[in-house]
Amino acid sequence: MEPGTLLRIGREKLRIIRVERRDHMIWIETRAVRKRRRAASNVVPMPRGERTPLTDFLRYHALVRVFDGDVDAWLAQLEDEGDVRFARGIRAQLRKNPALLITIRQMVDATPFWKCGAG
Repeated sequence: MEPGTLLRIGREKLRIIRVERRDHMIWIETRAVRKRRRAASNVVPMPRGERTPLTDFLRYHALVRVFDGDVDAWLAQLEDEGDVRFARGIRAQLRKNPALLITIRQMVDATPFWKCGAG
């Protein structure tokens, strides 16, 4: 056995990462091999959007100040692929943890940079 060797154990595939011999024993470190899913021929992979702390900060503000935390309403208006990817990621996180919106609102309220409403 050597690093790079593929092992099949039941339905699992494991790749040997490291082999170490100590005191009449052999230690083998493995990593699961993930299946690659082929995209359908009519699916175009979405390019990665540019993410920086500043763009995320502005996106959080837009979500809370403009769309009152309604990710679906925000997605209906988005055209920029980076914003779409970010919004979909936030929507997925909110499905798992709805309280996340409270944390996002607190951050936005703590860092105002424009005034809403009549002025």
